[in-house]
Amino acid sequence: MMMSEEANVGQEETNVGQAAPRLLKRQMSSMGAAFLEGTWPPDMNMLEPTINVLMWLNQTPDKKLLAQLIEEHLWHCYRFSCCMEDGGFWVQRHKKMDTSYHFPEVCLTDEEAINEWVQSAMSEKLSRAYPPWQATLLTTTSTTARAALWMRLHHSVGDGLGLLFAMSPLLGCEDEDVISKIPLPRIFLPPSYQKREKAPADPSCSLQSKPRVPRKSCSCCGNAGSYMQGLTISAKAVHDSELSINAPLKERQPYLKYNGRRHFQPFPVVSMDLVAAARRAHDATVNDVMLAAITGAMRRYAAEVRGDEKLKDGRAAKLEFKAILMLGLPRKMDESDLTSALTNKMLFSSCSLPIGEPTVEGRIDKTKAACEVLKSPAYIAGLNNFTGFIKGVAPKSFMRKAAAETFSKHSLLITNIPTATVPLTFPKGGDAIIQELHMVFPNIIPQLSILSYNGNINANLVADPALFPEPERLGQFWVSELEALARP
Repeated sequence: MMMSEEANVGQEETNVGQAAPRLLKRQMSSMGAAFLEGTWPPDMNMLEPTINVLMWLNQTPDKKLLAQLIEEHLWHCYRFSCCMEDGGFWVQRHKKMDTSYHFPEVCLTDEEAINEWVQSAMSEKLSRAYPPWQATLLTTTSTTARAALWMRLHHSVGDGLGLLFAMSPLLGCEDEDVISKIPLPRIFLPPSYQKREKAPADPSCSLQSKPRVPRKSCSCCGNAGSYMQGLTISAKAVHDSELSINAPLKERQPYLKYNGRRHFQPFPVVSMDLVAAARRAHDATVNDVMLAAITGAMRRYAAEVRGDEKLKDGRAAKLEFKAILMLGLPRKMDESDLTSALTNKMLFSSCSLPIGEPTVEGRIDKTKAACEVLKSPAYIAGLNNFTGFIKGVAPKSFMRKAAAETFSKHSLLITNIPTATVPLTFPKGGDAIIQELHMVFPNIIPQLSILSYNGNINANLVADPALFPEPERLGQFWVSELEALARP
C-alpha cells in the first residue's frame, strides 16, 4: 500500500470509539460489508479477502504473553472480539478469547517446510464461528531454523496501515516508542506525533514520497484533466497487451476467473542502502525506484525465462502494461486506543509501467513521469469520488463488475508498506526478535507485496505458477535491477 497525503479526501469509516458495544449486533461500514459480502462477481470464484502476514523470528514467540497483550490492547475492539455475520454485521458471540482457536501451533521440519505450508494456508477461509483472525505459531524440529508466526485477518477488520498502528502496542523496541520508528509522513501519524519536532530524514530507510516542488503556475485544465482521470479509472482503462506474464486476452474478457492456483515466492532480502543509492543516482523517490525495478525484472523474466518475442533481444516495444497501486489515506486516531486506526481507507490507483523500454535509464525516467500523476490532489479527489460512489451509492452488481473489469485490465497489483526502521521484539516484553516480514496476498492478478523493516526490503510475489513457473528467477532479476539503478 503506497501512501497518499491528501488528508481531506477519502470517505472515512466510523473508526473512533470501537470498544465492544453493549448491543450484540453492530452494522459494518460500507467497505467492511463489501469485503464480507464480496467485491467480485460470484462467478469469479474468488477467495475471501484475507490479510496474511508471515513473520520470521529468531525464536518462538511467547504464546502466553502474546495472548495477554492482544486481550489487553485489541480484544476490546469489536473488530477483534466480534464475529462477522451475513448482511454486513459484527456480532459479539464470545465474551472471552478462545486461545485454542486464535493461537494454534504447527510444528514442521524446517524453514522450507514452513514456506510450503504457507502455499496452502494463504488460501484457507477463516471460520465465521469466531472473530476473523488467527495467529499461528510455526515451530520446527531443526535446531538451526528460524521460528515463524502466521497472522491472518479478514480485510473487514481493517487495512494494512490501520493494522500497523493497532498492532504497535504489541511490538517492542529499545526506547519503547515504536510509532516514532515508522517512516511515514506526519499527516498519517497520531496527533501528538504530528506536533513533534521533525527529525532529519534518513533517505536510506524512508518510504515517504519526495516533497512536491510548488509549481509557478496553476492550470485549471490540467487539474480538471487529472480529476477526470481519477474519476474514470474503470471506464477508460484498456486491457494490457498480451504477454507471457499475464493471462491470455480472451481469459481477461470480460474479466478473469480465479483458477485456484497461486504460489508464494519470497524475494532475496535487499538493503535500503541500495535503494537509497538508486534514489540519489536518479533523483527519484523510493516508490519510483521500486516500480522501475519490478518493471525491469518483469521484462527480463518475460524475455529470458518465458522467451517472449515482444521483449526479446533488447528491442523497444509500445506495450500497454499497468499495475494497480494501493494508496493508503490518513485517518483519525485516538491515541489512547490505537484500534481507532482500523478502517479500510484506501484507494486503488492505476500506474503505467514502461515494460517496453529496453534501458534502465529509460524505465526510471518513464516511471517517474507516470508516478507524478499519482501525486496530484485533483487525481486523488477524482479517484476518491469514484471509490465513494461504487462502495456507497452504486448497486453491488456495479461495484463488483467495476472491480472485476478494472483488475482484469491490469497485469500486477503492488502494495508497499513501511514498518519500523529498527529491530522489534514480538510480543513486547518477550525475547523473540522479528527478523523478516512478508505480507502474503493471493489475488486475481499477480500481487507484489513490499515491506520495509529494520533497514531492509522484504518483497514477495503471489501469482499463478503457470505465468511464473520459475518465480525465484524473478527475485534474482529484482535484485539485479536495483543494483543497476544504484550505479552512478
